[in-house]
Amino acid sequence: MARKNKYSEEFIKTAVSRVNAGIAQVQVANELGIKPQTLSRWCIAAKKGMSLEEKNESDEIRRLKKELEKAKAENEFLKKAAAFFAKSL
Repeated sequence: MARKNKYSEEFIKTAVSRVNAGIAQVQVANELGIKPQTLSRWCIAAKKGMSLEEKNESDEIRRLKKELEKAKAENEFLKKAAAFFAKSL
């Protein structure tokens, strides 16, 4: 007998879209109160259903978000360094 999914399709799609937007799977799972393994299964199933163009776009978004975070961190470091050297003068 097949087990009935206790989560709605909308709930699953929302969770997967948050992961695709670049939020860590563990964080999304904790926020939604589900097991990370469950969310991982949903993401894998969603990727199988994506077209090649959608997969590439999703990967590009993820890459750009990481690049943005790195640039923000570098910018913060430069601000702190500038403040430090300004105090030295």
